[in-house]
Amino acid sequence: MTPPAVLRTELAELLGEVSQARAQIEAGTDRGQPLDLASLPDRVGRLCAAITELPADQARPYGQVIRQLITDLDRLAARLDRRRTEALERLAALGGAAVLAAGGAGTGGAA
Repeated sequence: MTPPAVLRTELAELLGEVSQARAQIEAGTDRGQPLDLASLPDRVGRLCAAITELPADQARPYGQVIRQLITDLDRLAARLDRRRTEALERLAALGGAAVLAAGGAGTGGAA
């Protein structure tokens, strides 16, 4: 079982990283800088699993932090979706829609 102090620290770090990523995207300071969010699902899942292993009276205080994390993740996802839409609109305006439709390089499709 993960000690409560470790859970609090890891949750605080995760909340900070998610908030920082969202703030960078909203401020536009991430332009040209990759955001590595690949570890988020595993980290969130691991922390949630650790919390569910706690007795109810010990797990209860984490509810507010988990709700805040969910809110921040939802905001981050919404902002990333808007950023993706904006990028696709710019690409289409530059005539890149044909490249996307053909599955050209950089889209994950077959070249």
